[in-house]
Amino acid sequence: MIVENINKIRKEKNLTIKELSNIRNIPFSTLNKICSNITKDHHISILLKLCKALNCDINTLCGISNIIDFKDKVIFDKIKNLNSIQKNKLNKLYR
Repeated sequence: MIVENINKIRKEKNLTIKELSNIRNIPFSTLNKICSNITKDHHISILLKLCKALNCDINTLCGISNIIDFKDKVIFDKIKNLNSIQKNKLNKLYR
């Protein structure tokens, strides 16, 4: 799933493996092995670099972006709609 998503997003952005590797300084050989499904060992540091390079989140890259509980969605929507003062107060609560 991860490999398919990496390749799908990469192709949507018209990026070669070489171009993608250069964006976040990922070794070409490492990325080529991932994109060719040669390696199954996907280090989180590489996945996070790929997320930044592809402008997506880790859930999208891993194919779990649609898995969310309805209650969680309601909470996320409420948090998203908070003003900056309310968000700062919330951040202080969870530090």
